[in-house]
Formats: sequence, structure tokens, C-alpha cells
Amino acid sequence: MKSNEQVSKPVLLQPADAGAETAAMEQRLEQAAAITGRLAHDFGNYLTGILGFTELSISHASADTPQFRYLQEVLQSAQQGAAWIHRLQLFCRRNAGPTWPTCLPTLLSAEEARIRAAQAPNVNVEFNVPGDLPLLEIDAGALQLAIQEIVSNALEATKGRVAINFAARSVELTPAECHEILGAARSGPCVELSITDDGPGISAQDRGKIFREVFFSTKPRGRGVGLLVVYGILRRFHGGLRLETAGQQRGVSARLYVPVATTDAPTLVTGPKPPNVLLAHTNPLVFDSLRIILEATGCKVTAPDSPQTALSAFTTPRTSFALVVIDATMPQVSAFDFARRILDHDSEANILFLHTQPSYHGAAEEELLSRFDMVRWPLQTSTVLQAVQKAMTRTQEPARK
Repeated sequence: MKSNEQVSKPVLLQPADAGAETAAMEQRLEQAAAITGRLAHDFGNYLTGILGFTELSISHASADTPQFRYLQEVLQSAQQGAAWIHRLQLFCRRNAGPTWPTCLPTLLSAEEARIRAAQAPNVNVEFNVPGDLPLLEIDAGALQLAIQEIVSNALEATKGRVAINFAARSVELTPAECHEILGAARSGPCVELSITDDGPGISAQDRGKIFREVFFSTKPRGRGVGLLVVYGILRRFHGGLRLETAGQQRGVSARLYVPVATTDAPTLVTGPKPPNVLLAHTNPLVFDSLRIILEATGCKVTAPDSPQTALSAFTTPRTSFALVVIDATMPQVSAFDFARRILDHDSEANILFLHTQPSYHGAAEEELLSRFDMVRWPLQTSTVLQAVQKAMTRTQEPARK
């Protein structure tokens, strides 16, 4: 593994120096995933029926009756079961599908805000993450879930009294190292994210059971699913996982290996000056990646932190933008109303809409969408860049009355 940093030699919780043993662990995990996937699918179908008919029954029950309270208990239990099935599916799922690149510093900023919002006075968090890390070839939501599973494990193991350190660096994995990492890591450039706690660590007896005994847990009421979820997510996106003691035989360091995204961004600059692009959004997990990609093509990007600030930037005197990219799924501001305000200021403005959520069902805007393109979910780098290039070079039709 090539890096400019010195790498310590902590005690491994999995035999990263023994490729054959790691391969055997992989085989056991994949066999368990195949069986678990079939069971989770069947139980999920059963729960769908229970949830549906329970909700239907509640709608016909009076709120002041025992039957209503019993049905509420059934519904709550079924919802908890559905959440459990979803975690099992994250362990089993292997098809990644189209992936929009993830900006790790932005994702970790969101995770820091989530941890601090919990207002846990005995939890200290430290981040040592460079701001210039490359984009990652993994879904932001999936990586966020993996990180939250590791943090949750640390909080449970330490009863909420813990210091957690996040560190990241770019590394170059060799083929030999890939064989020693649990998952489906590939040789080449990747980012190593280390999440280290200063908790009691794991006893020597228990170290030999992690990943060798599927669903093993050191917690009395634990089910051993957390690390399996992390493993499943990383494997799905051709990454890997490695566990080590943090030092002095205390604490645990989880090292996540995620491949670097290949954007192959073409140069969009056609004139002597870089084109100005304005991003209007409320979703930094998508648009910070887009900013980095567009800057790599030679664009000058303005990415305000709110739609109101973006509108102010557009209406600033002596400022012109070759393109305005608008998130069509902004939760508090209508993207189409925002576009109309842009056009009220400049009827010749170029606009591109991005549909950034899989579950969004907004109202159709025939007049605007007849003039401007919308790139729909799932977003892909090549498709978005083609749409950006088309928007910059097209000759707009006159606005319809």
C-alpha cells in the first residue's frame, strides 16, 4: 500500500497477513449471505401483508378501544421487523447499480452534525480528513449507513463514553493487499477511511470469532448484524473492510477501503474564459460532487449554501452565468418557481434541472420542461456532463406566451 504516511502495526482482529484464511472467511460470509438473502426475502413478503392489513384494520378501529392499542402494538412490532429485514438485505445485496460519486468530506460533515445533534456529553469526535480527497465510487447513502453502523457499535460497546477519531487518506492498493481485506477490494487508487474509538476493545478470545462465526456479537442482546451490514455495503461497491485494535490493546479501528471514482470528465471550456456555472440546491451530498466534477472540466462553479443565496448571486450586477443547475427536488423551495425568478431577471438564461432523489414525485411543469432538460435519477456522471454540455451550447427558443 503506497502512501506518504507512516503506517503503524496494530494487532489485527482478522488475519490480514493470511490470504488463505481471509478467503475462507469470505466463503463463509458469502454462504451466509445467500441463505440470509432468501430468508429475508420470504419474511419480507410476510411482513408486507402484516403491515398492510394492520394499517387497514387501524383505520377502522376507534382510538379509545383496546383493539386500537393492540393493533398499534402489532404495527410497531411489524415495523421493527421490517427495519431488521432491511439491515439483513444490506448484508446480502450485491448489485450496486448506477452510482453517483461521493464527496467524503461532505458526507463526514453531515455525520459530524448528526452525532453532535444527539447531544451526548460523553462522546468526543475528532476529524482528520483532508479536503482534497478524490471522489469515491460508492453511493453516499450506503456509505453513510456503513459509517453509522460502526459509530453505533462504538457507542454501544462503551455505553456512550467514547472518543471517536475519523481519519482518511488516499492509498494505492496492491493485488496482494486486496486478498487480505474482507470484501471485494480491487487493486488501484482508493481512499482508506479509519474510524477509531478508545473503548475497551475486544478480548483475545473474541477476536478469533469475529467474521469466523457469522452473526457473532460481544453484546448480551446483540445480533452481530452491524459489521455484516458494513461488509455487505463495501463488498457491493468493490470496497473492503479491515479491523484492528486501536493501540495498547484498547479500542478498535475499522478501516474502510473505497475505490476512487473515475469520472473521465471532458473539457467543457470552448472559449478563452472558463464558463461560470451556478448551482442551486439544498443537497450537498450530490452537488458538492457535481461542483468537483465541473471544476475538473474547466468550469468556474458557484455553489451557494441556499437557493436564496444562489438567486442573489445570479442577480448580482456584472455577473453572468453560462448555466444554472437547479435541484428539482428541493424540499422547501419550488425548483420551477426558482427557475421562473431566474428567467424574470434574464429571459435568455440557460437552465438544467437535476432530479436527485429516487422517491420524489413533483408536479409536471410542461412549459419549463419543454424548454429545458431534466436529468432524472439515478444520476450518472456521463449523462449529467452530456446534459451540461448540451445546455451550454444550445440556442434557446423564445419563451412561450
